[in-house]
Amino acid sequence: MKILFIEPYYGGSHRLFSDGYIRHSRHEIKLLTMPARKWKWRMRGSALWLAGRLPRFSPDIIMASDFLDFATFCALMPSEWINLPRAVYFHENQLTYPVASHVRRDYQFGFVEDRSSYLRMLLEGDVVVSTAKHEFFGIAVLEAVYAGCRPLLPARLSYPEILPATLHEECLYKSEQALVDMLKACADDPVRVREKDYSGVATQFSWEKVAVKLDDALAGMV
Repeated sequence: MKILFIEPYYGGSHRLFSDGYIRHSRHEIKLLTMPARKWKWRMRGSALWLAGRLPRFSPDIIMASDFLDFATFCALMPSEWINLPRAVYFHENQLTYPVASHVRRDYQFGFVEDRSSYLRMLLEGDVVVSTAKHEFFGIAVLEAVYAGCRPLLPARLSYPEILPATLHEECLYKSEQALVDMLKACADDPVRVREKDYSGVATQFSWEKVAVKLDDALAGMV
């Protein structure tokens, strides 16, 4: 099966996802991209730009990330593509993205220049903490867990879903004080923290497993 995968924001985690899926998919995938900058423009204007730069490719299905205005793209694409199945991949959940009542300010605590350095830091860690009030999936947490970190996460958002129920009591907190107590327990006995292997939590989301499910879902649309 041939898939045209459109990613108007080809960078960061968007690029990691598309490249990872292409490497592990059993289907033939053609990638159509734009550089990862000016994300608001990508969401509003990428359909017009990309529709004029389609590759010589005859897809069986069209897949796009949520950064593409799919309705506009479909109005501009070749007539022979009109009846093709279409799939939208929501890299971010645009349906529940929080709307600020004031000007939003984003603060970045810590920055690593390259991915190899980032992965090395994860391998050196013992605990990964999240205090997120908004989360799409939790890929950064899962990367840390796969590297061996014990997760300490709020009992909300996607976290109760990605952690098995057997780990909820020791890894999910319901109050700020509970988080403080869990962190203190980890600091008091780091050896015990390092003895337990949490990496298995993340393996269910490995490309070897996820790509098969995604391949089957897309094939079922054709």
